[in-house]
Parts: sequence; C-alpha cells; structure tokens
Amino acid sequence: MKLVSSDRKRRGMSLDAITDFLNSAPVGRMATINPDGTPYVLPLHFAFEDDRIYVHCALEGKKLDNLRRNPAVCFEADEVLDVQIVSEKPCASGTYYRSVIANGQAAIVDDPARKRHILQVLMDKYAWGRKRGEMSDEAIDETCVVEIMVEEISGKARLP
Repeated sequence: MKLVSSDRKRRGMSLDAITDFLNSAPVGRMATINPDGTPYVLPLHFAFEDDRIYVHCALEGKKLDNLRRNPAVCFEADEVLDVQIVSEKPCASGTYYRSVIANGQAAIVDDPARKRHILQVLMDKYAWGRKRGEMSDEAIDETCVVEIMVEEISGKARLP
C-alpha cells in the first residue's frame, strides 16, 4: 500500500492518522464501474485491517456484477467535524473535516474461515461493545465478503 500525498500537502494525513480514522468512520463509499463505463457509488459499512478494506453484502447484485467485470475500485470515507462561519467575510468560512480516498482491486473472499474473521472484525467495529451471539455457518455462507487490496491511499484533514 502506497501513501500518496494529498493535493494540499499541508492538510495531508499520516498513515497512522488514516488508519485511526478508517477504524472509526461509520460509513464509506465505494465506486465501481458499470458496463457502460459510468461510475456506480454506494454507501456501505466497512472495516480496515492489514492494508485492506472489507465490506459485506448480499450474494448477488449490481455491486458484485460490476466487481466481477472490473475489480478496480475507489473507496472514500469522510467526516464533517464542524463548520466555521465568518459572517463579515463569507468566502473565508470553511469546514473542519477528515477524508480518505483509496484505490485498489476488489475480490470476493471465498474461504469460510477468513469470511468469519472478517465478519467478526466488522461486528467488533459496529457493535460498540454490545453483547452479541455467535455467527452461524449458514449466516456466513449466505453473506458475501469483498476485500479491497489497497494500492494507493491518501488522507486530508482540516481540524479545529
């Protein structure tokens, strides 16, 4: 995974800051490519581990059809922290934020043990410490897990 400089170098995030953000961001967006070449962007829950982004979904659908045709994806997550309004000079107003963009190749995870681990990582992120039951083999078989092997990643932040 290659850390790419932000186009605004003074706002660029370190790899540690990017990792921390991805481990806490509740929603990401993944862009795939439709058969006609147009982009298809959808919001999703995700987990980040070992330079990979993981998502889960149904066993069929437009997202998987696109990935099977072309595994190249772009992933984005962002967070608006606050808005600073400068009433006497509106063009000086701005937003405090963090955002990450990653490019990579997506693949469907077939190994049941690996799927179980990834789904557990997703549950750990979104359960927020709440008690939960075990995942059944049947539930794992009925869930698709997609792995994005991140090739390039960049982050920008403007913090208060």
